[in-house]
Amino acid sequence: MKPKHLRMQGWDFTSPGWYFLTLSTKEMRSEFGTVVNGRMNLNESGRIAERFWREIPAHFPRAVVDEHVVMPNHVHGLLQLTTADWSIEGRSERLEAFGKPVAGSISTIVRSYKSAVSRALAEACGIDASTKFAPTTMPPVRISGVTSATTRSTSMP
Repeated sequence: MKPKHLRMQGWDFTSPGWYFLTLSTKEMRSEFGTVVNGRMNLNESGRIAERFWREIPAHFPRAVVDEHVVMPNHVHGLLQLTTADWSIEGRSERLEAFGKPVAGSISTIVRSYKSAVSRALAEACGIDASTKFAPTTMPPVRISGVTSATTRSTSMP
């Protein structure tokens, strides 16, 4: 069964604001480590996911990473988009469509992160890069009065 996409239709995911993201592994497989006595112990895959999360701003200057946690089968993180990308003219050109990614959008950042982690895992750990992350779905929400979007995946491609 195909996951239902709950992302808010028409939302401009290049908008400045805070976004709460949850990115889950495919079929919720524990790829990133284990919880022992209430503490997360990252394995090599988890350390890669952690390092790449921290590197997001190096690739997307408008993105600021805040609190985040890598769990056995998912990553939670707060990500802020700072200023609007005024190089993209018109609101309609900032809305993503299939096959038409928008530079600097939350979807593009998430897609790039998932791809980079999957490639690194394939190289470092011999894990099949095509089976890591799930499709991303969830509606935008408000956190402390700040517009934000939640993204959830059920598996990593």
